[in-house]
Amino acid sequence: MGACMTLSTCSPEAAEGTHVFDILGYSKHMGMGQDPGSYIQSGVFTVGGHNWAIRFYPDGYKSENRDYIAVFLELMSKSTKVRASCDLRLVDQCTGLRSSVIKTGPRIFKSNDSSRYAPGTAQFKRRSEIEGSAYLKDDRLMIECIVTVFKKPRVTKTTVAKSPPKIDRPPSDMAQHVGMLLEEKEGLDVSFIVGGETIEAHRLVLAMRSPVLKAELYGPMREARPGQCITVKDMQPSIFRALLHFIYTDSLPGRGDFKGEENIEMIRLLLVAADRYAMERLKMVCQSILCEHLNVDTVSTTLALADQYNCDKLKDACLEFIKISDDNTMDAIVASQGFKDLKVGKAELNPISAFRNNEKVSLVKNEMNSVIHTSVVRVKFLGFKSQVACTSTVSIAVAGTLVFGQFRLLKHTEKGYTPPDAVMRPQRLTDRYEVGATPVESSKSVNLQNNCYYYGA
Repeated sequence: MGACMTLSTCSPEAAEGTHVFDILGYSKHMGMGQDPGSYIQSGVFTVGGHNWAIRFYPDGYKSENRDYIAVFLELMSKSTKVRASCDLRLVDQCTGLRSSVIKTGPRIFKSNDSSRYAPGTAQFKRRSEIEGSAYLKDDRLMIECIVTVFKKPRVTKTTVAKSPPKIDRPPSDMAQHVGMLLEEKEGLDVSFIVGGETIEAHRLVLAMRSPVLKAELYGPMREARPGQCITVKDMQPSIFRALLHFIYTDSLPGRGDFKGEENIEMIRLLLVAADRYAMERLKMVCQSILCEHLNVDTVSTTLALADQYNCDKLKDACLEFIKISDDNTMDAIVASQGFKDLKVGKAELNPISAFRNNEKVSLVKNEMNSVIHTSVVRVKFLGFKSQVACTSTVSIAVAGTLVFGQFRLLKHTEKGYTPPDAVMRPQRLTDRYEVGATPVESSKSVNLQNNCYYYGA
């Protein structure tokens, strides 16, 4: 159900009236007084319940304005305030047309101060312009004033607004129609041999969607001419068909339910195909699905895939998943087949550690959200070629490379291991820390345990 929209309207209430001040014997009114400022007042007229009059100054309003006649509208009502506008005009006595000379917008007239007059200028019209024009005929001048009085605005009651008629736009069906080309198998003009199966398609559609296929089909190094086949190696027929489905429909086959290892494996292989044919949108769609389905069984395999095909966002998501994992989840990751298959020699692909002889490492998190090894036995750290054996606490930041957050050398005493007074500052683990102990040094070191020497930075 749509949201309800209500409506109210506001409209101005106004009264308008027109008064014509007909001045006969125009020339005979000149020099009414010794100084400018003398005026003739029209008869009082009423507009909007208020009284008004026109003042005409034939010799000007002030000495500096003696070359102009002055015309004012005056509010005559007593002890009142009104909002109004006026339009002062001259009448062309040959054509009868009115010409606006001064027009004011809505303003406040107050009867007890100078605001009772409008407009705010004394220069209405230069006398020389009037005396040589059609405004003055037979020594007669006609001044017209239109007064508009504005009252309190009228606001209607609130009503339910009626929505204008609307016709919904249908969704695009282009993908559906293009997909029917593949489904109905009309006009097929290129064939692919994939895993021993022949799969046909339309050259133009493929070239439109993939720059790699465009080069193969239309470029100078094109692999097949009309009637010939292109052999696709290292790809399953089902994956190639899924690739074609996306090319034609911009969607993945099925209903979007990608749960289950079999479906996730299909998405991984489809990501590889998207990378192969430079289909970046499909590649991002696959990354999004793999990210949504990260778990203890998939994270290691997905991490390796993301690194191999330069999927930086997916790679970061895998590392973050490992970083925030609790004890049980971390144990499950270490025990997963994907983790066992992960390349040990590449630090950014194994953010935890490398293990020898499948010895178990207990993992917890500290307050800095890094991984802590609380019990380490013969652990070979990545980037640290020599093996170390110790009972220590090592914090490893999961950020693509191994970094010591803390490395505490524990002194062996009769009461067991005790931490030293000093804890080294965090620093990156590099090959320059590949320090081994000579037999003499080892035999004298307090860090010797079970005939193994360990070194910490």
